[in-house]
This record gives sequence, C-alpha cells and structure tokens, in this order.
Amino acid sequence: MKHTREVKRNGRPLSDDRTIRQKLAQLAIEIEISRLFGSRLIWMLEKGMSTYYEASMAKVFVTELEQRQANMGMQILGLHGQLKRGSAWAPLDGEIEDAYRYSVMGTIGGGSNELQRMITAIAGLGLPRG
Repeated sequence: MKHTREVKRNGRPLSDDRTIRQKLAQLAIEIEISRLFGSRLIWMLEKGMSTYYEASMAKVFVTELEQRQANMGMQILGLHGQLKRGSAWAPLDGEIEDAYRYSVMGTIGGGSNELQRMITAIAGLGLPRG
C-alpha cells in the first residue's frame, strides 16, 4: 500500500489508479475472509469439533489468495517486480519476486488444492465420489 502511494506512473501515484485501488480493496476483503476462516477453525477446535473439510476449505482459499496477492504485486511493480533480493533496483527488496515464485508451492504442499476440493465436496457437501 505504501509503495502505491510513493511510486508514480505518468506523474500520478499508483494509488490514484482506479483499477489498482479496486484490486487492493478486493485483496483486503479476501485477507479478512482468511482471518475469519482461521478464527472459525480455532473456535471449532476449542469446542472439540472436527475441522476436516473446513480446514480443507481454508487451505484452498488462503493458498490461492497468496497467489493472487503475489500476482497483484507483480502487476503493480511491472518489470521491476521480477528483480530478486540483493538487486539494487529491486523494489521492496525483491519480496514480491520471492512471493510470486513460492506461492505455487502452497497450493501443492500439505495436500494439493485439488485433493482439498475433493475432501470439501465429499465430506462437506455430501457429494458422491467421482
């Protein structure tokens, strides 16, 4: 957010761009949803409830949110977003490039998101196995 206020494109801060503002607002909404997922899981665990498919839903949502965040960071930074840590020209010390590369791993590690969707469909929605 700070970056979009400080960096200018065509003489105006990036934060003045309606599309960027809307995308950042959407990400803020999704971050709050991920917090609510976490709070609900904690509440369920404290009550001794099973979180089998709810944890799967949260894992899919959060890991795909991480990808959307990294992608948005790359869009905002443009070609400079590809610069790695240690580069004198890397905005935000190359954190966006790191996030972009590693965001894919979250959708695979801990059970692929496809598997998590199957768990949600079968255990959460009661759909038959395909």
